[in-house]
This record gives sequence, C-alpha cells and structure tokens, in this order.
Amino acid sequence: HLAPNPPPKSSVYAHCLREAFEQEGYHTELRTHGSPDADLYYMSRARTFEPAAGSFSRLIGKLVVLRGGRVIGRRF
Repeated sequence: HLAPNPPPKSSVYAHCLREAFEQEGYHTELRTHGSPDADLYYMSRARTFEPAAGSFSRLIGKLVVLRGGRVIGRRF
C-alpha cells in the first residue's frame, strides 16, 4: 500500500505565506495555474506586493510602484 503523494514543498510554502498575510489583515489570492504572462499582468496591478528574490519578482515590484502601489519587505 503506497501513501498518497504529498503536496510539493512550494505549494505548502505558498499556503503558509497566504495564511500569515491573511492573519495580518492582508487580502490575498493564491494563483497556482496561470501562465507567466498572465501572472505578470495580474501581479503588476496589486495594491501591495511583497517580492521574492528573483528578477521576475523585481520587475513586478517596479511595475506595482509605477502604477501607484507599494512594495513591502524586500527592496531592490
């Protein structure tokens, strides 16, 4: 008898981040099946964005600021 496949670590991490942000009063949406282009469009319109360490996240943070939003956490 094989145990069911556990969710990937990245999925567990994303859900934990979502829960932490919501506990702090931030409205969050978890998107897991978008294309990179659709994700860029969607995230660049966030009112508040916390970037990860990569260049994709850095680009999104810059677009958020250009559109009048704010970037929290990591600064580039």
